[in-house]
Amino acid sequence: NCEKRASLARSLLETMEDGRIKLFLTYKTLDARKSQSDLFQVGSYTALVAQGEKALHLVAFARAYNGQMAAVVVPRLLATLLGDQHTSPLGPQVWGETCLQLPAEVSQSQFRNVLTGERITAGPEGWLPASSLFVNFPVALLLRD
Repeated sequence: NCEKRASLARSLLETMEDGRIKLFLTYKTLDARKSQSDLFQVGSYTALVAQGEKALHLVAFARAYNGQMAAVVVPRLLATLLGDQHTSPLGPQVWGETCLQLPAEVSQSQFRNVLTGERITAGPEGWLPASSLFVNFPVALLLRD
């Protein structure tokens, strides 16, 4: 299922002119919000910090409530990030060593990217490499397992 969802996300990215990518993103986000309504409605908001060469190209926040956590991570300033490359902002060739820091209390926690089904584990002190967030899709919506 994870491989199918990641493949779908990648194919939507390759055909974004038809608008299905926007519908997919909206549907998956609203579905996550519905399934975790307390988290998104009353959860605390924390702006997340990025570090590394491409840190200014990330915007991210987390919501936390009653042991649950969601994090939203989106690239920004894509023209500056990608330059003359006509590619998507995916993988280590784009993000290098840039990392995002989640709150320390979730270090070593596992998260699932709702959009791709991929699982990622926060490192020591809550660090997540941007390159592992953006493997198949240029937006991450992570829910803590």
